Amino acid sequence: FRSLQTNVFRILLYAAESWTLKGKDMEKIRSFEMKWYRRILKIRWQQKISNVKIREELKIKEDIGQTVIRRKLWLFGHICRMNDNRLIKHVLLAAMDGKNKKERPCKRWLDNIGIGVKSPFIH
Repeated sequence: FRSLQTNVFRILLYAAESWTLKGKDMEKIRSFEMKWYRRILKIRWQQKISNVKIREELKIKEDIGQTVIRRKLWLFGHICRMNDNRLIKHVLLAAMDGKNKKERPCKRWLDNIGIGVKSPFIH
């Protein structure tokens, strides 16, 4: 179990702070995680054991989706504490002028962490 966390999940979560994930992407990551937990415990797919019970047995407190969100929030807090003259802060918190396409707007990094932030640079 420890080798899974230190080798596979560390590689999987490399630069996860910068990802913009959609719902399907998060589902795939979580199913990948559960697939490996079931493999460790030698649970076949025919057995009806819930993910919650598997996590309890392995004493896992947060899933990979929660880990990604925690890392993104950490990065967001780090950027917010930077000086206002830092370029990364301007890029992250600035708003663009113009109209969107008629389609659904693209998902932004800030939308993904669940914070509807208005830029402090725009008054």
